[in-house]
Amino acid sequence: MKDSMKRFLTFALLFFILILAAGDKVLIWEASAPGLPGKAYLAGSIHSGKAEWYPLDAAYDRAFDAASVIYFEIYKPDMQEATQKNLMHGIFRDGRTLSQVLGMADFQQLCKFYAQFVPNVNPLRLERFRPWLLSVQISQFYLLRHPEIRRVYGLESVFTKHIGDKTPRSLESIDSQLLSISRISDAAAGRLLIKGVREFADAGKDMQRIFRALETGEPAALTLITDEMAFKHPEFHRALFIDRNRNIAEKVYSMLKQKQTVFVLVGAGHLAGKENILELLRDRGCTTVQLKRAGKPGRLKP
Repeated sequence: MKDSMKRFLTFALLFFILILAAGDKVLIWEASAPGLPGKAYLAGSIHSGKAEWYPLDAAYDRAFDAASVIYFEIYKPDMQEATQKNLMHGIFRDGRTLSQVLGMADFQQLCKFYAQFVPNVNPLRLERFRPWLLSVQISQFYLLRHPEIRRVYGLESVFTKHIGDKTPRSLESIDSQLLSISRISDAAAGRLLIKGVREFADAGKDMQRIFRALETGEPAALTLITDEMAFKHPEFHRALFIDRNRNIAEKVYSMLKQKQTVFVLVGAGHLAGKENILELLRDRGCTTVQLKRAGKPGRLKP
């Protein structure tokens, strides 16, 4: 019994040490390449966040202050344009309807679910929309129930606020992002949509994993999420991550060819899992080093 207790205590101590070790970094990597003059800081971003994250650790200040150019996925997206493009790409234009794609039983389940958030929703209105667009909207329903999670606390909003005299640029456009997702087959998008409806009560689990990754600097939880998507929804994973990761990694590598320091803010999931941006840069001969937490608050806050 004593040996058993000793083993348990040893395991518990090691586990505690690992937790502490995971928390000594931030979700920022410094990337460079032999023979190239540039340097890039790649930071994992989360679109919506919590007030208690701020001010961010001073390690964020160090990377942000070192850069003269700041790259966002999309800098200050025009929301009116986004709405127009969503409708352009997210409505059936070939005569099909959503109930035909999902099947009537799943469509009725979707209508019942929507009625919880959009009273008196007209099923005929839902019939027009492609399933990927409704999946995006369902993620917003979760946030309606959690007003403490707000876009103003997301990293894009905070870094935009502190842009100062740095040059802001976009890695992508609204069109390119929507084209990526709209090319996913409606059958695959429909399966993800119904999964989201059936598992809505558990929707917060993945979000909490993402939040935990930002708070500890440990990307393992993000890897679990992206690897699960790769296994269960390969079309989505390829469109949302792999294809875009390759495009962004190529752009970052081109940045390193210039004598400059850039700060690149991308969705945290692009820095974890299969064929993530960091892995693709290392395949090109780059070195990526994760930054350590400074252990003191910086100045970056909403």
